[in-house]
Formats: sequence, structure tokens, C-alpha cells
Amino acid sequence: MAESAEHGFLKHAVNGVLETFSALKLYTFTETDRKLFDFSSLLERDWKRPVVGQVLWSHGEGVEKDLRTLAHDVDSEIKVYVAKDTIKYRQAFAEIITDYRRSGKYADLFKLKPIWVPADFDADRLGDQQLVVDHLRNVVVTDILFNVVFGNITAGDMRFVLYTSGVGGLQLAILHVIANDGFVNIAGLSTRLSISPGPIRERLLILAGADMIQTPPNAIKYRVTPKGRVLLDIVKRVCAARSGSTMDPELDFVLTKLGCGPVPWPQVEECREVFPSTPFTQLVRTIVEARRWVDLSDDASR
Repeated sequence: MAESAEHGFLKHAVNGVLETFSALKLYTFTETDRKLFDFSSLLERDWKRPVVGQVLWSHGEGVEKDLRTLAHDVDSEIKVYVAKDTIKYRQAFAEIITDYRRSGKYADLFKLKPIWVPADFDADRLGDQQLVVDHLRNVVVTDILFNVVFGNITAGDMRFVLYTSGVGGLQLAILHVIANDGFVNIAGLSTRLSISPGPIRERLLILAGADMIQTPPNAIKYRVTPKGRVLLDIVKRVCAARSGSTMDPELDFVLTKLGCGPVPWPQVEECREVFPSTPFTQLVRTIVEARRWVDLSDDASR
């Protein structure tokens, strides 16, 4: 049976969003052989994460088959199910997932990411296409990129790291040094940054509280977490945007999701407030202050 125009549009749209945001170089994207699936790809950051997905639009009787195909795949790290948002389809989805959980047959159902698309979507209408792409972009960036690929970084993490008292930018500088040079002890960081141990100890606690750094089991050394490396890479993109006085729409979208929606560059540069009223201005100020000690625009944060 021929697939509907909506099915055809949706099976290309998720990979399209993932490929578009890979331009930020926060991860790499490769489209892969889809085999039994409607779409598949490989996302690579700290490690490789295969993505597979199915689309449900016109054939409600295929819900169980789709979910079984996704659940059976042992190689994928992210399993996306894009489906028409109807009561009938949601009920079938909920019943099947409940049965799977009760049976204990599939241990990795947490990898399943459903995306519900408005039932009146018409792929022949350009306005509908744009609305659905915007919806997919919002869900994919939040549920797949932020919550999985980017280590579950949140707007709260950004506030926790940016809004600190004392020496400005020190937390970013410490994070960068640990990512690039490793951590031996507080005394070593104190010498490297020419800052007394007290403020460094406080910033280490802040970074650990935000899960930007952690200590391995039975060890006293800190290491940067995937979330911390994502922050450093985002900072690097902001440095590049500031030097060119431009802002890519993908970076704008990511920063907005993190509670740091960009404002015009002149407004940022002219701000003289002790505590900037916009988080983006605070982010840029923190970056500028951190550059007293480190070059945040280099590529070593990976």
C-alpha cells in the first residue's frame, strides 16, 4: 500500500532536524541504512548513539508491529516513534507499552521517544509543513539532544553556573582547565590561575552541584562530565558568534532553550549593570571574564 504524503514527509523530517543542528558542531550526524525502519542515523559526541525511528499515520493496526520492531532492536540508543495524535493511537500505544513493561520482556523502553503530531496535519500545505517542522524541532532538541546527547543539560544548570558571587568567570575557567589539562589538586589549580584556594574550592562545589564535573569512584580527582563538555562547546560557539557579530538560528534556538535567549549585540556590549537583566548578557560577561585565564574559543574541550 502506498504511503501517505504525511508519512513520507515525517520520515524525512526528524533526520532533517538532527542534520540541521549538527551544523553547530556539538555532535556529528550521519544518515545510516534504515533497514526495517522509516529512518535511522548515527549521532556521535562523547560516544556513538544510533537512532532508529518509525512513523504511524494512516494504518492504526500497525502500532504493535512498529513498537515491537523498535523494541527488538538491540543496537539503537534512541528509538523515535512519530505518530498521528489521536485518542485511538494514543490508547493503543499506552496499552502496548504497559503490556511490555508488565512482561519485563524489554528492558530498554526508556530509550523510546514518542513524538505526537497534530492529526489534522496536511503535508500538501506549506503552512502545515512549517508548523510541524517547528514542533519536531522543539521536541527533538529537548528530548533527544538535551536529554540524551547533551547529558541532560538544563536552563537551571546554566543559572547555577552563571549566577555566582565573587570572582567573575572563574567557574568557566576552572571547567576549561580541568577539561584540557586535567585535575591534580586544588593547589595546582590555584597556581595555574593565580587565585587563592578558597574561591577555587567554592567553584568546584558549584560545578559539581550542577553535574559539570564529578569524581570517579574511589578517587579524589575531578573530571568533566558530558554536560560540562557541552557547556564548553556552547561557550565556544558563542565566542565565535560574538567575534562575527552574528547568531545562527540553531545556536539562538539552543540558547533560548537553556534560558539564555540572545539579545542584540550592541545591547550586550553596552550593558553596565552589575547584575545584567538578561541571562545572555550574563553569559557573555562570564565568558569575557573567564578569558583572563583561558582561551575559551579553542577546540580542546572535546
